[in-house]
Parts: sequence; structure tokens; C-alpha cells
Amino acid sequence: MSATGSERGSFSRALLTTLLALTVSACDSAPVSERRAIEIAEDAAADQMAALEDRVTDLEIQVAEQHQRINGVRALGLENADNAQRLVDTFNHNVRLENEVAVRRMTERGACGTRLVQSQAGVWVNERIPCTLADLRETE
Repeated sequence: MSATGSERGSFSRALLTTLLALTVSACDSAPVSERRAIEIAEDAAADQMAALEDRVTDLEIQVAEQHQRINGVRALGLENADNAQRLVDTFNHNVRLENEVAVRRMTERGACGTRLVQSQAGVWVNERIPCTLADLRETE
């Protein structure tokens, strides 16, 4: 069977009172009344409780500071990830532009061949076949 909180508290108080009464009565001074022994035990318990509450407050402050540090590191990590993604996007955009320029130059020099096309005036002319990204990849 387990004791309830109030039963444990009463038992602890009784034990403290008894121990305190025995300790004090073992001294050369006059015996202490039960009421005074209870007051002394309660004062000691209150002092211990105050010290524990101070420790809990200190730990709560430390936890809050750690959470702030964690959130700061998380924010930096997210910022770095965003910067890395922007860098990748910029790089990919620049590569696309360079590829478009390279394909246009290939077409201008006739790298993909020519074909005869009749103009609206009825004249046959050599027209350059437009190159594609696939043509660029074949040359690499």
C-alpha cells in the first residue's frame, strides 16, 4: 500500500519532531516542548524549501537561456539554408543563361546545319537550323 501525500507529510513531520526532540533533549539544556520542536522543524523545512525554490528558479532561468541559444542557432541554420538555396538558384539561373547564349551562338555559326527554305518572294535561301540544349549537350 502506498501512503498519500498528507499521510507521508504527517509521518515526516512526526519523525522530524521526534528526532528533533531527542536531539535537543540529549543536550544539557532543558527539554524542548513538542510545540517548540515542531516550530524548529517547520522553520528548518521552510528554509530548505526556500533554498529549493531558489534553485528551481535558477534552473528555470538557465533553461530559458538555453532555449534562447537554441532558437538563435536554429535561426542561423535556417538563414544559412536560405542563403545556400539562393546561391544554388543563382548558379542554376546563370548556367541556364550561359547555355542559352551558347545555343544561340551555335545556331549563328550554323553548327546544327542549314536547310533550303523558299521565302515569300519565291527565292530559295539557306536557313540555319536552330540548335537546342540537346545539341549543346552532344558537343560537350
